[in-house]
Amino acid sequence: MRWLITGGNGFLGLSVADYLARAGKTVVGLTRKTDLPDWFRRREYPASIKALADLVRDEQPDCIFHAAGAASVGDSWGEPGRDFADSVLAWQALLESVRRSEVKPMVFLPSSGAVFGDPETLPITEDAPRRPISPYGFHKLLCEQLAAEYAALWEMPIVVCRLFSVFGPRQRRLLVWELVEQIFSGAPTICLQGTGLEERDYLVASDFAMALDSLSRKPAADLLETFNFGSGASLRVVDLIDILQRLIGVEKPVVRGQTGRRGDPLHWRVDNRRLREALPGWCPQPIEKGLADCLAAWKAERH
Repeated sequence: MRWLITGGNGFLGLSVADYLARAGKTVVGLTRKTDLPDWFRRREYPASIKALADLVRDEQPDCIFHAAGAASVGDSWGEPGRDFADSVLAWQALLESVRRSEVKPMVFLPSSGAVFGDPETLPITEDAPRRPISPYGFHKLLCEQLAAEYAALWEMPIVVCRLFSVFGPRQRRLLVWELVEQIFSGAPTICLQGTGLEERDYLVASDFAMALDSLSRKPAADLLETFNFGSGASLRVVDLIDILQRLIGVEKPVVRGQTGRRGDPLHWRVDNRRLREALPGWCPQPIEKGLADCLAAWKAERH
């Protein structure tokens, strides 16, 4: 099976590419950066829709994973226009290039739990009301609507993957990485921007990649499918810190903020039954194992 991954140099793109390559798949990454692993087959990200359509026609991928785009709720407040361009316009350009190419790959969109905003009920099902509370969340919702348009009008097979809190050894930003950096630093405390009582549903990147691989090999029930990607369990940020400090063998006091960050929901816990029913053999690994694997990889890089 042949995969094309946009944004192949980012955390999600590299994590998925790594898993697929190890599973024996042919992986081509589109990126403008060149500092990539030796096993990564790179092509320059085209500057126009026509050039991208030509590239898709040339590569003839069975699947496309669109990992390019915006990835920060916080940044979207300061630069909503840039977030819109990197998220919505980049996604529309990919869809349009696939349409023009006349190739019919299965296209995977990494959306976000941010489309739900601060949900009224838990766990969050795929059909829960979508009420974003950040520019990032609104733009992801627009991406989902574009996916519905191209699936309905041009019969393009698309899988919307609503990601919540994905982490893994290849990340170099986001909460888990930032907490570990503070724990390893010489600072006497760990400082949080939020209250620390925010609950998140964490999923290891390799479990996400495994699910993508499995979904690509099963007949789709509909042209447009949507799945929540989470473990089905929630964890407060302060409890995540406790686990990390215990695994590292460090104990630092935590300085918590008085209020949550703008655009961050208070509680997330995923109902992942639809995904588990589609993939009976899929089971997320315990968060402690995923964190331990991350720490082992990051410690090895420090030595």
